Formats: sequence, structure tokens, C-alpha cells
Amino acid sequence: MQHDVVPSIREIGMTVTADDGLVMADTLALPAGNGPHPAVVLLCPGNLDREGSHSCVPTPGRRGAPRPSGHTTR
Repeated sequence: MQHDVVPSIREIGMTVTADDGLVMADTLALPAGNGPHPAVVLLCPGNLDREGSHSCVPTPGRRGAPRPSGHTTR
């Protein structure tokens, strides 16, 4: 039995050059179908893999990361 495979995500490799000349490599992942779709931007330092490295994902307690509801700081 043969099944047609339709990708649910399309990835486009690209580079962006900042005003100061810094070149950043990016991957734009687009969901299949018409939007609107939610968006997430991850900015990661250094040479990280594209397989879900956790060092670029905000975690509770890191500056700028969302905190669980009910969390208070002292």
C-alpha cells in the first residue's frame, strides 16, 4: 500500500545581515495551509544545532522568560 506524504512544515534556509554587518543564519519554518498561524522567534547564541537545543528556549526564571501564574519574586 502506498501513501502520499504531504509535509506539514516547510523549512526555508536564509541569512539576515544586520546593520553592523553581522550575518545570521536562519531557518524559517512555515506550517502547511492558510494562516493565520502563531509565531515563535528563538534567538540563540553561538553554534547550536537545529534539533531542539534547550539553551535557546526561554525557561522560567531566566530574564524575560514567562513565569508560571502565581509566581512571586522577592
